Amino acid sequence: MLVVDSGIKHAFMLLYAYIVFCIGLPEKHSRRRYFFGGAAAVLIGGSMLVLKNYIFVIAIPSLMALFYLAEGMIFHVRPKKNLTLTLISFGFSYGAFYLSVAISTAVIALLSYGTAGLFGSPEQAMDYYSYLTKELPIGRILLMTALSLLQGLLLSIALRSKRLRHGLSSLVKIGMSDIGVYISIATLSIMMIYVVSIKATSSNTTVFTVCFFLGITCIFMLYYWIKNEIRSAYKSRIKENELLLLEKSIVDKDRLIEVLRSDNERLAEIIHKDNKLIPAMVMSVKKCAESMGSGSCDTSEALETADALEAIYAERSHAISQYESHDRGIISTGVTAVDAVLLYMSDRAAESGVCFSANVQACLPDMLSEEIDRREFDTMLADLTENAIIAAKQRSPGRVEVRFKRLDAGYMLEVLDSGENFSTDVLKNMGIKKTTTHKNDGGSGIGLMTFFRILRQSGASLTIEELSEGGQFTKSIRVTFDRAGHMRIVSYRADELKKVLRSGRFEISAPDGERKGEQI
Repeated sequence: MLVVDSGIKHAFMLLYAYIVFCIGLPEKHSRRRYFFGGAAAVLIGGSMLVLKNYIFVIAIPSLMALFYLAEGMIFHVRPKKNLTLTLISFGFSYGAFYLSVAISTAVIALLSYGTAGLFGSPEQAMDYYSYLTKELPIGRILLMTALSLLQGLLLSIALRSKRLRHGLSSLVKIGMSDIGVYISIATLSIMMIYVVSIKATSSNTTVFTVCFFLGITCIFMLYYWIKNEIRSAYKSRIKENELLLLEKSIVDKDRLIEVLRSDNERLAEIIHKDNKLIPAMVMSVKKCAESMGSGSCDTSEALETADALEAIYAERSHAISQYESHDRGIISTGVTAVDAVLLYMSDRAAESGVCFSANVQACLPDMLSEEIDRREFDTMLADLTENAIIAAKQRSPGRVEVRFKRLDAGYMLEVLDSGENFSTDVLKNMGIKKTTTHKNDGGSGIGLMTFFRILRQSGASLTIEELSEGGQFTKSIRVTFDRAGHMRIVSYRADELKKVLRSGRFEISAPDGERKGEQI
């Protein structure tokens, strides 16, 4: 029976290590391959029935070696990466087992004190429960099964988190230099010391206590390592995206500079031509005026002169209009990354036929240094502006404007657009679960979830306002960095929204007066 419960434990241990192994794989594989990999893990864990009798001292390293060979052959993982992933997988699995043992020990202790009256004392109650779970064969099997299931539940809770589910593969580095690998090795070594001590001595309370606390320490170290590594990977991806945006910004600005240089040359050519034509037109007009005084004015000559002046005016007007439109393409906020985002969104808007503009009435470098992390602000700005452009392109003419202001309450970012107002379903679910305003355009809902996460972290206040008809814009989204964390909706549908939205989440009110889009 002792061998059976050990086989159960290690079969589950290898199965859970296999699950972590699959999540950490850098590539996707077929279902058939996943099935064979899982079957191999369970068989290797069940082989503890044999290994424990013949090679007990090196049973755990043997399990790892078999796991390493089997999964490496099935999934064709490179040896170094396979070794790193195997060690981390076993570290996760044994770490979850440590926690399940800690929880079961606490439950048995509480149960002993709770039922002490039935046995005479807590110590006698503890002895009875120890007999059931350690001496009675069926009790050992049931306890080990319960521990394995609890281990799976704890591991599932950890692996269901979005960050770990999508970020685990980034923790698996090529080579053996990662702290996480060393922590996993320490966790497994502690487990081996404990197992060998149980076999060698009859009294193992002290060894168990020491190994247990060392194991718990390794678990917390593993947790903080995961947290720091995923944060580093996240920052690295943001840096890469920033570099791409900056490169695009440089290319776009070079292109705009070249266009403006061309416009300048064209305007210089027009001015040179005007120096010749305008004096001639002036002389012709004077001549016509003098002829009118003598009564011998040739009407056809006057009309011809007027037509020539009109053509000159049309040519100059078009050139100036082009120059002004190109000049507006260069947006400067004092922060290169923000300029890059705005320039990129300006191009996106132009592709969608949307008129895009930016209005800067605040010192953005001060704002970003005092109120919010610069990368988080870039993400927020890009998400809000992209949503506004997608909404605005559904109506013609589409307009989007981004404004940066300094108010008494704090700095403010405002994005206005001329698209449809948010539906009640979007307002109801935004920030709570994934919901998108543009599902037909490939929206996933991640942008709004990220936006609300940044809002909570920065303590910023949000105001969603629906503007009256007749103006350039139909809605406004304002983020005020005031550390107040208020969320407000100003809408002509206030009564309807109060019935639908969760009570207390948003402060809902009707507009105090008529606020038209063009008057903002």
